[in-house]
Order: sequence, then C-alpha cells, then structure tokens
Amino acid sequence: MKQYLPHHEKRLSQGIRDFVEKYYSSHGDSPIEFLGGAWKSNQFRQESAIKRLFHFLPSEPTLLLDSEVDDEFFNLRITYWNGSCESYHYQTVISSLPYTELLKKWAIERTGKQTGPVNYAPEDYKKFSQFMIACQCLLIGFFADFHYQMFHEMSPKSSVYLSGIYNSFPDAETRKLMFDHFVKSHEHTFSTWEVTDKDYFLPDFKLQLAQGLATLPDKSWAEKQLIAAMRSWLDLRTLNVSKSEAIRDLLNAVLESANTVEDNEFLSQLKVVKQQIQAINVIRDE
Repeated sequence: MKQYLPHHEKRLSQGIRDFVEKYYSSHGDSPIEFLGGAWKSNQFRQESAIKRLFHFLPSEPTLLLDSEVDDEFFNLRITYWNGSCESYHYQTVISSLPYTELLKKWAIERTGKQTGPVNYAPEDYKKFSQFMIACQCLLIGFFADFHYQMFHEMSPKSSVYLSGIYNSFPDAETRKLMFDHFVKSHEHTFSTWEVTDKDYFLPDFKLQLAQGLATLPDKSWAEKQLIAAMRSWLDLRTLNVSKSEAIRDLLNAVLESANTVEDNEFLSQLKVVKQQIQAINVIRDE
C-alpha cells in the first residue's frame, strides 16, 4: 500500500478540487477556497496541528479533512470552525475501517476468486481512491451547505451534487455507511437549531434536504426528511400532529392550514418533492 500512497494523495486532491470547482467555485454564490496539502507538517500532527492552525486562522471559516492510513486501517477526521466562535469542532467520522478488507472484496469481485490468496491490482486501489474522494466530497458539501444556510440563509446545493457522489462510491456497503452519516449529521444540526432563532428555517431546510435525497435510488432517506419537514411546519404553527397518526394526516393538515404566500411556496415545493419520491410511498399509513 505504501508505494501506492503518492498516487492516492494526488487523486484525492484532484477529486476534491474538481468537486469544489464544479459546485462551490470561487466565482459562484457559495465560494470555497480549496487548499490541498495546506496542513502537512513534520512538527505538528492531528490535534496539535489543528490547534496551531486555529490560532492563526480563527476568523476564517475553515474545514479540515484529515485522512489517515494506519497499517490495515483507515481513519477520517474533520475539524470545523465558522470564523466567529472561540473554539472548533473536532470529530472522527470513520474510525479503524479495515480498508484491506475492502480491497480484498473488490479484488474478489474483479477476479471471481472466493478462496486462496488475492493480489490487489491498480483497479482495486483506484476504487479505494474513489471511496475516499466520495467520502470527503460528501463532508465538504455538508459543511458548505451548513455554513451558507446558517450564516447566509442560502439554499443547499445537495439537490445537484448528491446523486453524483452517490454513484461515485464503489460499492453499496460504503455508500450506505456514508450517506447514513450524512443524514444523521443534518438531523443533529437541525436539532440544535430547534432551540435558536433559526428554528423558523427548519421546514424549508428539511424540505431542501429531502429534495436532494430524492435524487437517489433509495428514497427512504428523502421520505423521512419530507415527513420531518411537514412536522416542523406544523409545530411552528402549534398545529401538533401525534406521531401515531398516519402520514396522510400530516399532509392533509399542511394542506388545510396553508393560508399565506409563503405557505403556498412551501406547499409547491412539497408537492415537487412528493412526486420525486412517489406519492404512494409518502402518504402511506404508518
């Protein structure tokens, strides 16, 4: 694996660079400046390097992606600060993932051999690069959308990039792992907004997330967010609907309660997303 790492690093940097230039160009409305290799250091690593960078860049909204191959395992950590806080968020996203097992799985799929020694080929390492690029682009999209939603009240771009990232994962197992994390991260963020002055954005943000997830073959993630968007909309209007009631009742309650221009805009978008994930699934009874 060691002799492959230089090629992997180059592929990873270029894959992220391509994603940023396509969706978060410095000339666009949600610009990101990608600094590949900016925090390589022989003197500081991991937490110590992050602390040092935060010391020099506390006023700059920053996301750090720290991927590490440790013997037979792969780790991915992230750090984020918004440019106006006194601390930063440090989190391990993937811990001790046995990447050699992934290589073995892909080699078996390629050769058809189920037993005996398996030799890895460049194609298998290329899939590992694809996996890494997809993971990190998914994280970049999440934090970029979070930042521009929270501090600039801008709509997320998930509806245009999620399907591409989804198809970039080399297998269904790793795809589900990362998209589950992506959705849970959004849900955690939404839960923190419920006790702030941002709570009135929640129905729209959840609906926008549902719209992005509706572009994927697996509609279950989108359906869950669509339901959450309707519940948030009703909660803000103190029109509480019990969780035990049918989803059909949620939809009818929203339709019956809409009476402003803003409500009609929400309903229009709701209908679009509902069609994307097939109305028969959305309005089925729980």
